[in-house]
Amino acid sequence: MSRATLYDVTEWNQAILALKESEERFGQMFRLSPNAIMVSSVADGRLIDANEAFLRITGRTREEAIGRTTAELGFWRDSKERAETLDFPAMTQGATHQYERTIRTPAGSRGTCWSTRRALSCRDRPCCSP
Repeated sequence: MSRATLYDVTEWNQAILALKESEERFGQMFRLSPNAIMVSSVADGRLIDANEAFLRITGRTREEAIGRTTAELGFWRDSKERAETLDFPAMTQGATHQYERTIRTPAGSRGTCWSTRRALSCRDRPCCSP
């Protein structure tokens, strides 16, 4: 005598498909946004992801930027500047904070931009989108 158990996985499969579609839409918005967007680790400033606008504005390629810290990429004038940006309510209270900052390209040119910072969670570790 054999036994079989059957489960209707229709809803499960629909949920997985909806999640994939949502991730695809978000990914397209992230990549194609004309606004520069990057996500970095709060602990060390290591870039987790960045869109094309961010790479273009900072003069970096994806290979140069992803996986390196913002300090290694020369984004900060000094370590104090980075520490100050982590001290905003955005990092402690989940608020969005906008501030003016100077960016530096690999060629050494500088420019001023508005940056918006928001705390995020990336695979259960704190990260942010500055």
